[in-house]
Amino acid sequence: MEAIRQLGLNIQNFLNSKNSPNYDELLFQHVEYSLDAIQTAVDKFGLTNIAMSFNGGKDCLVLFALLVYVVWKHAGEESESILSKIPFVFVRPTDEFQEMDDFVFECQKLYNLKVVALTDPMKEAFRKFMQTAPTTKAIFIGIRRLDPHGMHRITFEPTDHGWPQFTRIQPILDWSYHEVWEFILKTKVKYCRLYDKGYTSLGGKRDTAPNPELRKPDGTYFPAYELKDEKLERSGRNLTVPFERSLSRDLYDSSHSSQVSLKEH
Repeated sequence: MEAIRQLGLNIQNFLNSKNSPNYDELLFQHVEYSLDAIQTAVDKFGLTNIAMSFNGGKDCLVLFALLVYVVWKHAGEESESILSKIPFVFVRPTDEFQEMDDFVFECQKLYNLKVVALTDPMKEAFRKFMQTAPTTKAIFIGIRRLDPHGMHRITFEPTDHGWPQFTRIQPILDWSYHEVWEFILKTKVKYCRLYDKGYTSLGGKRDTAPNPELRKPDGTYFPAYELKDEKLERSGRNLTVPFERSLSRDLYDSSHSSQVSLKEH
């Protein structure tokens, strides 16, 4: 419970920092929008009917922290009990980094999470998950505009044809790379140590390396949050490796949104 309480307090302190010299108005607006979208989803579907796609990456980590805050703000001492009932679906690529595995299960222990780990291709993994959790109506996903398939997404939308049916909730679509890191650092969210080794976008081991833009003269790397040009976020990803959905963390078959299932938030 202490980790949840501390994270909640850290985010509350961030929200109370409007008058600080380093106040970032756009980031604050994005945080408020995301919190509002999460609260709308909770009100619409109920905490017992939602899940979250969680792989330990920086984007889903921001979304996780915001979800924790929403639960903590309303449930207080009951937060841990509530969060422990929400499934956090961890779909591993077949060539997962050990550090990512370790971090996800570290989060499981730290926050007392219900992690559902699956190694199937993404679509099959969520089909299996929905068979074991048939009351799930919606799943939180930490996708942003600059991610593959992210450009035309909307906050609430149904899954693509042929996928298990649920509403995708995507509250951080408009966050920038720098905003993700500013929020993580200011709220002291614990993150995977690969980011301190120069990785800026994490996939599987076959197609992911430290970002060359962060390489130091001695061959080591600056941490991910030191990247100056956020358009180069995916420069460490090997685009020559054939794209295989079995190794992908994407929950999409196309880059365009489906028919809206909830009024766009």
